Amino acid sequence: MPSFNAANVVDPLDYDFSAVPGLQDVKGTIKEPTSLQVQAYVNATRAEMVRLRRETGVVDEEDADAVLAALEKMDPARTVEAQKRSAEILSALCSGHPTGGQLMKLPHRVMHAFSEWLAKEVLDPEVVTGAGRPRLTSLPSSSAG
Repeated sequence: MPSFNAANVVDPLDYDFSAVPGLQDVKGTIKEPTSLQVQAYVNATRAEMVRLRRETGVVDEEDADAVLAALEKMDPARTVEAQKRSAEILSALCSGHPTGGQLMKLPHRVMHAFSEWLAKEVLDPEVVTGAGRPRLTSLPSSSAG
């Protein structure tokens, strides 16, 4: 008889920053975000994108040249503030583990990869057949054609 096991629906959100100097002991499993946390993350991320477009004067975010030109003109202090806001938004999605401060210590490419991975896992998790218990269906040999 088919059964549902919540433990097998999605993979745990394990992270490990131990390869990053200064973050050797930073690893764990992110507590599964609630629907409210996910909605807050989506809203905060959208608001941050609107803020950055307004601050940089970018109207068409699909115009890569305009985006790069605007970012080149952006004051480094504003860039750091934007990174801090993004780290705090991401940390809130993770129930504070990892912290915003820990996320700020990640190299740019690692931070970017982590945030993309987490957003994909939380916002678009891969559907698992049978809640993690694949069910095999035997076909009669006459179906083999």
